[in-house]
Amino acid sequence: GDNCVVSVHLGYSWQDARCQCVLGSDLYVPAGWWADPEACREAGVPEELIFRKKWQIALDLLRVALANGVRFGWLTFDEGYGAVRAFLQELQQLGQRYVAEVPQDTRGWLVEPAVLQKGAFQGHRRRRRHPRLAKKSLPPATVENLRLHSSVLRQGPWENYYIKDTDKGPLLWRAKAHRFHLPMPVPGAAHGTVLPSPELWLIVAQNPLSGETKYFVSNAAAG
Repeated sequence: GDNCVVSVHLGYSWQDARCQCVLGSDLYVPAGWWADPEACREAGVPEELIFRKKWQIALDLLRVALANGVRFGWLTFDEGYGAVRAFLQELQQLGQRYVAEVPQDTRGWLVEPAVLQKGAFQGHRRRRRHPRLAKKSLPPATVENLRLHSSVLRQGPWENYYIKDTDKGPLLWRAKAHRFHLPMPVPGAAHGTVLPSPELWLIVAQNPLSGETKYFVSNAAAG
């Protein structure tokens, strides 16, 4: 922020956003601060505090809310969080539905690529290998390129959505969606090894007047 204080907040909204409140917040201390313990002491940073990335703080806030009985129909957040695969995987394990804004260079597939499950033979022994993409699989494309060049996505119909009234009149956006897979790292496999995620949605949202375009992924059900 303008006063050099950065915090992470968990808010709750209901009744079509007419009612809103903040459920929790926590201070984010940049990683570079930990290299200067004296400056941390002068700033009053508690010695027991450990470094956490913003998405890790967000998860802690969410878990506290869930432990207190709060339930969220949907969780939404900007691309700073949506770009973190580990964050999305944690939300999936919690059974939390989300709509995550993602950067335009986020990569993925509109059609799930083929995955090889079996190990390869070496002599008379089967050499154990992690599941892997088939060599014929196409590399994942950026969501920006998919919007511009994928015939499936380009031909999909837009749906119009009313956002709110402004001084210049109603604010309208349009959106389209298609099933989508993100490349996810494989635990224990060689660096750079990825497999397609469970089926998600890719949502393209656009302001038809300004041309501003945003991208989201969601783990909403197929229906």
